[in-house]
Amino acid sequence: MSAEMASSNPQALQIPLQAEEPAKEHGSCTLVCKIWNTAVQDFISYLNEYVYYCGFSLDQWMDSDSAILTAQQQVCTAATTADVVVFAKPGCGYCARAKALLQAQHSSASNPTFTEAVVDVVKGTTEGAALAKALAISLQLGDMTFPQILIRGRYIGGADDLADLVAAGRMPALLARDMCSASAKHLLSWEERAKTRASKPDLFTVPHMRSAEGAWYPHWPWYGFHFCLYSNLVRYMSLIQLGLMVPSYFMYKRGSASDIAAAQVLMWILLYDLCAIILFGPSPLSISGTISTYCGWRVRGNATSALPYKAVFVAYVVTFIPLFFKKNYSGLTTALLAYISNSLLLVAFRF
Repeated sequence: MSAEMASSNPQALQIPLQAEEPAKEHGSCTLVCKIWNTAVQDFISYLNEYVYYCGFSLDQWMDSDSAILTAQQQVCTAATTADVVVFAKPGCGYCARAKALLQAQHSSASNPTFTEAVVDVVKGTTEGAALAKALAISLQLGDMTFPQILIRGRYIGGADDLADLVAAGRMPALLARDMCSASAKHLLSWEERAKTRASKPDLFTVPHMRSAEGAWYPHWPWYGFHFCLYSNLVRYMSLIQLGLMVPSYFMYKRGSASDIAAAQVLMWILLYDLCAIILFGPSPLSISGTISTYCGWRVRGNATSALPYKAVFVAYVVTFIPLFFKKNYSGLTTALLAYISNSLLLVAFRF
């Protein structure tokens, strides 16, 4: 699509070529500083996402079939405008991370020279619906994560997938392949590993993520402390925890012996689950983590720092344990009300 078309139509896909400078290294900064800086930058980027509207709502289904088909054709054309194409959401921290990682690859001696383009899915839902159709992504929950990245016309996944293939040294092989055009039905091809990863929930692989300065977060096995988790899993785990908190709150309020006994059982389950997430993460050792991974795998999002969310769960546990073991039911109902309010925010906004 031409630059003239993009400038004349504010709803059209924007395709600016990237000419950003690689992120500067801060050699004197310790790993702790890098992790802290990344967590702060991720939070700021996350807030920036709410400045822009790039969601997928019911109005996408009100667009005419011809409008979506036209946008889908534009998506397929855009996917082959450069060796690497990033479909990005304005203000998205994960998109910024992917672009920074690509910039760093230009200076790698092992990579051939390659071009890159960023396609901003701007305000409006037609382009988003077209992108989902071109990639054959099912929007079961009415949302799609960003970025969506293609190399030589083949879909490889998001920011995490790009980081994984760079770490595995697979970038040169992917760039050496012939450009793959869309099918006659305007569908884009998937790289084989992306197909497998999208369809198979994986409880035993901890997300692996770089900090803003390029250093990897500490990465231990699934039975170790997780420094990273998939962003949308926070929402699903909080939703499951709400399923334990809300009935317990009303049982404590009623105050009968049977209600309190049932609430105590639910609170034991909640306490175990919170401790499992704090010590490990959404691993097989966590009830809500296991359920969330299996049910929400296809829309799990990209890797983000687990530390802010673990800090929230530590606050839950520290305030909860004294009230629970002293059987201070009045205090428990007050505490549960605060936990429920905060968990609703986690479900809705992830903070």
